[in-house]
Amino acid sequence: MSCPVCSRFQPHPLYPSLGACPLKPGELAGWSRCEGFSRWKLEDVEEALESSGYVYCSTCRTALADPEEVKAHAAKGHAIHFGALVDEAFAEEAAAD
Repeated sequence: MSCPVCSRFQPHPLYPSLGACPLKPGELAGWSRCEGFSRWKLEDVEEALESSGYVYCSTCRTALADPEEVKAHAAKGHAIHFGALVDEAFAEEAAAD
């Protein structure tokens, strides 16, 4: 399977098919395949919520902090990740005209 459906993948909020992987530090991950692929399990969500405080839904582009909310998104088939890529060099601001 490829990066965007892996539990380790941390998608970019604006470009969800690109992101980071803790197994490949310093590399931009996308559609590659690797032996570290892991599907997330609903049981792992509580642990992820405790450690980082949120999981990320790349379908809705939003952070989820409540386990029931995560289950609702998962039931709809949304892509859930245990984090998102934070691009500190990118500011989400309106362009000046």
